[in-house]
Amino acid sequence: RVLSDLTNLTVEITDVTNTDGQMLVLLFDNSADYHSDKNVNDPDAHFFRKLIVTPQTPTTTVTFEGVPAGQYAIHVIHDEDGDGGMDRMIFPFTGMPSEPY
Repeated sequence: RVLSDLTNLTVEITDVTNTDGQMLVLLFDNSADYHSDKNVNDPDAHFFRKLIVTPQTPTTTVTFEGVPAGQYAIHVIHDEDGDGGMDRMIFPFTGMPSEPY
């Protein structure tokens, strides 16, 4: 790749309600990985890039630098307890996220 094939991708995350924990921003370059049910801290989870930032209210802005031209999907997790993943409910909605996303 030549430098001109790369760009910066800025993501603005709105409606952030608190600054607890960390914000995980995942960039995916294919639908199989994006639609995977693996938790982000699972060693078998795959993503193109990952940024971990401190949440800011009411808006958190992050920039992925040097991204090749293409189509991407973004997944944002507000990891309020800072454990590196998305916590999920056990009851009453088994498997549903219990942290903002």
